[in-house]
Amino acid sequence: MSYTDQSPFYASDTVYVVFEFRTRASSLNLFEPPESTRYLDYANLTVLYRDTDSSTGIVIDTADISVLAISDYIVFDMGSGYYKISINTTELGGLGTHDVTIQASWTMGSPYHDDASRLVSIITINRDTNVEVIEPPSLTKYLDNVSFVFTYTDLGSGDYIISISPSDIEIWGAESLLAANSFVLNPLGDGRYRLSINSTELSPQLVSGYNLTIRVDWNDLLAPYYTDDSTTIRISTSKRSMSYSTELIESASLGENLTFVFRLQDADNGNPVSGALIGFDAQTTSLIE
Repeated sequence: MSYTDQSPFYASDTVYVVFEFRTRASSLNLFEPPESTRYLDYANLTVLYRDTDSSTGIVIDTADISVLAISDYIVFDMGSGYYKISINTTELGGLGTHDVTIQASWTMGSPYHDDASRLVSIITINRDTNVEVIEPPSLTKYLDNVSFVFTYTDLGSGDYIISISPSDIEIWGAESLLAANSFVLNPLGDGRYRLSINSTELSPQLVSGYNLTIRVDWNDLLAPYYTDDSTTIRISTSKRSMSYSTELIESASLGENLTFVFRLQDADNGNPVSGALIGFDAQTTSLIE
């Protein structure tokens, strides 16, 4: 610092000023939080990488937005410092609330923004399902099997679930749980299952409009964490038909016993019928000489 060489003739002097430059203060704000997300699906959220000094968004490469300790995620640049992030819920563990850290890193030079991070909570929930009978049972004769075809569907994907077993099935008849060995489950392929249960398991009597409920009880500890679901159908049973046949009837003289043999059978399966009440109705016809 100097002064012109004139009155009052000040002497020159020097002062040293130290300047310290800092990086620009930045923040990572959660602009759109994730909704509760079904397991297997991607949880979606939006963050804003922001210059807090100027209140403007910071634009960086999507590769510089990361989800710590997670490998399966996708970042979309929405413009003006907004970034949409999709995270595969299978990387989070099971059901419940999971905290993940989103990191925004400034990797360029000027204007020297700060890195910023944000802790985000993601809630993972069960996958919704539906049990549907696609081939209802026909009118069933007593002693025969009641048979129908059903599907267990993932409502999120629309796919049939092909990994259920008899241990996952509950059958309720008239609000009572039937024994696990009272039915047979046969996979038909493509997620269709045929279930058969003998009509005698339902009631010792004929039934009409009988409520039969099938419930799929998915193991709560087993991924992909399907919800349980059930549906109810109405069952009716009918009487069985009998048939009879006679063998050759021998002739007999008047006053003698007439003996003949006949067979009483189940008209559907041909099995002999026992315990039937037999009645006779005879008609007298005059002899013609």
